[in-house]
Amino acid sequence: HRLVHEGRFERAAVALQAAARESLLLEAELRLNLAQACLTCGDAAAALGACDAYFALKDAPASHARDAKAHFRAARALEALDRLQEAEGHLRDAAAAAPDDRGVAAALRRVRAARAAKRKHVPKASFRGVLLS
Repeated sequence: HRLVHEGRFERAAVALQAAARESLLLEAELRLNLAQACLTCGDAAAALGACDAYFALKDAPASHARDAKAHFRAARALEALDRLQEAEGHLRDAAAAAPDDRGVAAALRRVRAARAAKRKHVPKASFRGVLLS
């Protein structure tokens, strides 16, 4: 870097910090775009992996909009993988980050309804003929 070679270390540090911040923002956006592409292609597992990689970015600048998008996409992937309880958790997080988002609210209702329907269709264990001692 030119500033370092010129001995302007403070300016170099400022410029490098800005570049690192920009790099983290770019990586966060790329992870979210990858998740969407994977969802569109029907690869829910890869989409979930992209979301997990997004959540692992510790130093990326905070953004409620980006976090809501990540949680929403993770929920869609989990729903496709029939992991409805986890999907509901991500949708609750998405709703907290974007409380006015109607798409998140609709998805949360859909997942809750699917979970309720799934609970109704779980066959009850039959204990006929079982002797208790």
